[in-house]
Amino acid sequence: MSSKLQSILNTVDILQKTFPEDVCIIVADTENVLTILQGDKIKLPVNPGDHISKYRGTVTETALRTGQRQFEERGPELFGFPYISKAEPIYDNEELTGVISTISSMEKYEMLRQEAIVISDTVEKMRETSEEVSMASNDVAVSIQELSEESSSMSEDIKQIQGILQFVHEIATQSNLLGINAAIEAARAGQHGRGFSVVAEEIRKMAVKSKESAETIKKQLENIQHVVNQMNSTIHQVAAFSEEHSASMQELNTSYVQLSKTAEKLRKLN
Repeated sequence: MSSKLQSILNTVDILQKTFPEDVCIIVADTENVLTILQGDKIKLPVNPGDHISKYRGTVTETALRTGQRQFEERGPELFGFPYISKAEPIYDNEELTGVISTISSMEKYEMLRQEAIVISDTVEKMRETSEEVSMASNDVAVSIQELSEESSSMSEDIKQIQGILQFVHEIATQSNLLGINAAIEAARAGQHGRGFSVVAEEIRKMAVKSKESAETIKKQLENIQHVVNQMNSTIHQVAAFSEEHSASMQELNTSYVQLSKTAEKLRKLN
C-alpha cells in the first residue's frame, strides 16, 4: 500500500467530520474496498474487502478505471433526499494506487433551492403589485393636479362673481339714493308729484332688495371661497403625499427587483 493511500486511511475519520452535510466515505485501492465510513442517513451496502468490479458503473469504479475525477448528482429516489457522489483518483509518484469517494447529502441545499423558488415567485408577484400601485399613484397624482387646476379656476370665477356683486351693490346704493331724491322732489311737487312718488318708492324697495340679495350672495360666496381654499390646501397636501408615495413605491420596486435577482440566483444553486 502506498504511503499516500495509508495517510488517507489514517485521517479519513477526521475528513468525514469536516463535511457540513451527512456524508459517506469510501477508500479503495485498485482492487478492493479498504474502508467505508457510513453516514447518519447515507448508508450503502458496501463492505471492506469487496472487489471493485462488484460496483461497476459507480463513480468509484469509473474513477479507478479511467483514472479521472468523477462527479454525479442524483435525486431523492435512493435515500429520500438528493445527494452528490464524487470520486477522486489517488496517485503516488504518478502511479494510480487507489480512490477516495464521497456520497454527501444535498438535503439542505435542495430545501434552500425550493425555498428560493417560493421566494422568487412571491417577490415577482410583489414586484408586479408594486408596479401596479406605482402606476395607480401616478394616475392619482395626475387627477389631483387636474383637480387643483379646476379648484384654482373656481377661485378665479368666484372672484369675478364677487366683482359683479360689488357692482350690483353699488348700483343698488345709487338707486336707493335716487329713490330718496325722487321722493323728496315728489313731496315738493305736492298733488302733481303723487304718481312720481309711487314710482320712487318702488325704486327704493327694489334697491333695498337688490342690496340685501347682493349681501346674501356675497356671504354665500365667501363661504364657498373658504371651502375652496380649504380644499386647495388639502389638495396640495395630498399631492405632496402622493409624490412622496410614488417615489417610495419606485424605491420599493427597485428593491423587489434586486431581491428577485438574488432569489433567482439561489434557485439556480448547484
